[in-house]
Amino acid sequence: MNIEAIRKSNLVRRFHTCERIREETVGHHSANVAALVLYLEPDAPRELLIAALMHDWPEQYTGDIPAPAKWGSPQLADALAQAEAVCWPQLGVTVPPLHNHHAHILKLADLLDLMLSCSEEMRRGNVEASAVYNNGAAALS
Repeated sequence: MNIEAIRKSNLVRRFHTCERIREETVGHHSANVAALVLYLEPDAPRELLIAALMHDWPEQYTGDIPAPAKWGSPQLADALAQAEAVCWPQLGVTVPPLHNHHAHILKLADLLDLMLSCSEEMRRGNVEASAVYNNGAAALS
């Protein structure tokens, strides 16, 4: 495992396409997602916690591509998935396979963290965060 690359992954800035009052990194987000996984699934298996901590590490190579861009362009989403598949070996890690239920828990925790982050931004007066919040809410439904 390449610890320098992992630390670099955790420093990637999130939400670069919208104004933020408080900056957030992949490291902040990953820790929050792992905590939410434990909240949702108190006996979460090791593989799920590892996936929660690692799920955005390839963003050091790809950047944080906004979800609506991926949702709106299947070609972009496919290309991004291919780029991420190339990144994992360079990081020296193997992504653990998740059972369907655990994959859903991870996705839920990921979206909940997005929405909680936006809620905090809105409480600080950032009205632009409501559009991102609404994207997350729509993805949950």
